[in-house]
Amino acid sequence: MLTCHSDATNREAWVNFKDDIKKNLPPLAGIINGAVVLQDQMFLDMDIDVFNKTLAPKIDSTIHLDEVFRDALLDFFIVFSSLSSIIGNRGQANYNAANAFMTSLVRQRLSRGQAASVLHLGSVVGVGFLTRAGDVMETILVKYGYMPVSEVDLHHLVAQSIMAGLPDSGENPDLITGLRYAREDEETGVHWASNPRFSHMILQPEKEGVETGEKKAVLSARAQLAAATSEVEACQALECKCC
Repeated sequence: MLTCHSDATNREAWVNFKDDIKKNLPPLAGIINGAVVLQDQMFLDMDIDVFNKTLAPKIDSTIHLDEVFRDALLDFFIVFSSLSSIIGNRGQANYNAANAFMTSLVRQRLSRGQAASVLHLGSVVGVGFLTRAGDVMETILVKYGYMPVSEVDLHHLVAQSIMAGLPDSGENPDLITGLRYAREDEETGVHWASNPRFSHMILQPEKEGVETGEKKAVLSARAQLAAATSEVEACQALECKCC
């Protein structure tokens, strides 16, 4: 794996990096962009410097990699995003904005017939940032609904991203990983549990029937929508705040 330590905003440095690869190494098979700088802060308290410090490594580097290697026939072009950009995380508006941009650039590459995919990673354990951060961070992420992903799992996820990122694969190039199942009756509920998009990740306990005393399973949002007979019932199934 090659790593470019150049300034993410310096396009000339990326051009020189490409020239070095062509001169000294075999043909480039693909690119994985794992750049990240965390500057967590509530959005109301975040100044432009803090915001941009997180944006630049992801946004600028992805733009330059796409432009500088645009003519290269790549087997894969993978950008590492985060599960937090899918389920939300207080204090990471800048981080999530950067990930959202990379996801849109992946779609743009695919529209041009070029390989691209985005891997939204959760809690990778055993290697990397979280391992260096210690057990406290891992415990916090479990409470947020993250499921630990091993290094071996990560290798398989990257392989899946390569296959899904091929222009003619017919698969979704947007891979979301590392979200654990959560119980509806957990003492400390995960913050995304009420979002209908994740209803399939909620293990709902059986509840006693009010009239007969029989046990019945709570229907998923999709099942409630299918059974809805009015707009009001459909809104209730989706927890629509406008109804």
